[in-house]
Amino acid sequence: MNWIKEQMAISDTTQRDVALAIGLNDSKMSSVMSGRRQLKSFEADKIRRFFGFKLPEDMPSTITVVGKVGAGDHIELSDDYGKGAGLYHIARPQWLPANNIAAAEIDGSSAEPWALSGDVIFWRREAVAVLQEDLGRAVVAELADGTVVLKRLASGSKAGTWSLISINPSHPNLIDVAVKWASRVLPPLSREDVTVIKA
Repeated sequence: MNWIKEQMAISDTTQRDVALAIGLNDSKMSSVMSGRRQLKSFEADKIRRFFGFKLPEDMPSTITVVGKVGAGDHIELSDDYGKGAGLYHIARPQWLPANNIAAAEIDGSSAEPWALSGDVIFWRREAVAVLQEDLGRAVVAELADGTVVLKRLASGSKAGTWSLISINPSHPNLIDVAVKWASRVLPPLSREDVTVIKA
């Protein structure tokens, strides 16, 4: 109660203002202030927000942009894929899952015309294999030598291999290569539609 009284004094608000903010009548608020009634947890949260204090759930969920897709469709990862530091963080678009999503920024013409320079692509982080259902789709894939690329997945002609076809037809394809994992790329966003949270 002392904290509430301090905040009321700092912000020049009345007990009635606080009561209205959390949906209590004057009588119930008086009981709270005198200690005869305890606040429910959701009421305490409303009071914190009323006085301008953000709770963890108020913060936007973010996605880490972990690298850039550059020449040859290579993705230069800045955080070794799993550490989370990345280049910068963006607000998670509502249509994306809340967890295990990574992103990379297109740098140059490697994904034209599907995605332009500055656009952001997304993929699921938990991929550990290559799935037949992703054939023909744009994927982020890690090759046997650790190189990570953005390509379209195709069947290989030799057992245990895959072909990775460049999205931009003027870029080279990778034919019959070993792939550690591939993750289907979700629809890209233009840079104008991305909200940077932390650069």
